[in-house]
Amino acid sequence: MAADSLKTLVYTIAMSVDDKVVLEDMINKFSQELDTMLEIINDISKGHQRELLRGYKTLLQSSINAVNRRLANL
Repeated sequence: MAADSLKTLVYTIAMSVDDKVVLEDMINKFSQELDTMLEIINDISKGHQRELLRGYKTLLQSSINAVNRRLANL
């Protein structure tokens, strides 16, 4: 699971333990939200799933684009 590898990475970086705990908690919540969203969409009629999944993909792509911009500026 990608969340596990990210949490492992957090604990290899020099930062305060409090920051590590906060980041781990945020990663867990984010991962759970992603899973829950897909479960909810899966329970909706097939006719609307495609629409919702496309919208969800757009939302996720926006986040990926923001990360890519941050990476490009480093």
